[in-house]
Amino acid sequence: MIIKKKTWPEYFEKLRSGEKKYDLRIADFEVSPGDTIIFEEFDPVISSYTGRKLQKRSLSWVKPRTGIFLSRQTSINTAT
Repeated sequence: MIIKKKTWPEYFEKLRSGEKKYDLRIADFEVSPGDTIIFEEFDPVISSYTGRKLQKRSLSWVKPRTGIFLSRQTSINTAT
């Protein structure tokens, strides 16, 4: 499956450089190991996509249970 996700410039650059090796998001979408995730850089200052895209493959996925510290479910995705 191909999944597209909006990503702010600061986080996009860290994913691109390899400094950021995981992505933590609200679990409002399905993802499985092996899925392709396309991170699309979005600049909130100009409210527009920059045109830069980064394609990664999901290696693992964790969907923790909602608990005291989480008001909504959160997913943790590791990508290469």
